[in-house]
Amino acid sequence: METNEAVVVRGFHGTVVHSLALDQLDVVPRAWLGVDATGRIAFLQDGSLDRPALILKYIGPFPDLIL
Repeated sequence: METNEAVVVRGFHGTVVHSLALDQLDVVPRAWLGVDATGRIAFLQDGSLDRPALILKYIGPFPDLIL
């Protein structure tokens, strides 16, 4: 998903387990998951980004935000 296509209203950090098919299980440790106002997943990012980099990538710069 492109940056700022959906407004992220909730963010979660932890292990995400998902599957596109019953025989294809994928585990993403230390994942970041963002959900928009309609409840749809706005992004799923592995743990390679720290919190400030993640905010800049998916939400954008906020000059008043203390990271």
